[in-house]
Amino acid sequence: MADEAKPIVEVGLLGHGHLGKFHAQKARHLRNSKLTVIVEPEATIRQRLKTEYPDVEICQELSQALPLAQAFLIVTPTSMHFPMTVECLKAQKHVFIEKPMVANLMEAKLLKDLLQKYPVKLQVGHSERFHAAWEIIKREQYQAFFQGNVSVRINRLAPFKGRAVDVDVITDLMIHDIDIVRLLFAKNPSRITAFGHKMRTANWDHVTTSMSYTEDLNVIMTAGRNYPREERSVEIISDYGTILVDLFACQIFIYSGVSETPEIISYEKRDHLLLEQELFYNAILKNQEVPVNFDDGIYALKVMDAISRSLENKEVVDLAW
Repeated sequence: MADEAKPIVEVGLLGHGHLGKFHAQKARHLRNSKLTVIVEPEATIRQRLKTEYPDVEICQELSQALPLAQAFLIVTPTSMHFPMTVECLKAQKHVFIEKPMVANLMEAKLLKDLLQKYPVKLQVGHSERFHAAWEIIKREQYQAFFQGNVSVRINRLAPFKGRAVDVDVITDLMIHDIDIVRLLFAKNPSRITAFGHKMRTANWDHVTTSMSYTEDLNVIMTAGRNYPREERSVEIISDYGTILVDLFACQIFIYSGVSETPEIISYEKRDHLLLEQELFYNAILKNQEVPVNFDDGIYALKVMDAISRSLENKEVVDLAW
């Protein structure tokens, strides 16, 4: 007797640019999804996509694509996230939105009202939280490093690559680390101070942010896109010792106050886009919670807004949650 066909989610893609093409690959590769439609407004690009994806419908407008998929991946410029999400939600389609969720807090509040009306899944594309490192350092044997007085320092630095210059480095890079801190500590900052530089563009290209908490936690994040070398690291320092995560080398160095040498753990690099899409489709098929939800998305927006206000006004910003 032949095996029954496994359930799949029919998926539409909005935005086939640099990141969108990778999302298309994942949707076609996964066993729990099928890419059925791509929306592209430009006629010349639509012709190319019809050759590249002969088994996928290529549409000019989202309204044409809505009947052809159960869920949509929104990988467009941020300014289009809100109107496209609204259109999808009103058609009762599930939505995956690349970070940032929407352009500002006002749009997020309007989106929250819509989500309460329509029984659909909404997931935000904070892909950096899918590193295996976070699962390892949150194991029970390492919990002492997260207790008492804790200092966190995160560096996300890169040479200038000429991409995403329409947004600042907060939106481009630092948003990942804002989400990682939320994942690791599940606490809200009470005060934010930021200092930055505009080196290459009219937007902030290098930003250092300090986040203070009412609890015994302090976080310093630096993101830069005009740096001599690549660096992605997370340090967690407590009275118990130090954890250093090197996200490029995929290594964790754990050094307690009584250790003579650090424990070194290597972990495998993951395909974050593939994993987050797979979890999104599973949430739809099994009616489960998505791994990165609306609350995670609006949290990042609130922190980003406070960082921007601190930079522009040269002031300390107090946050009320």
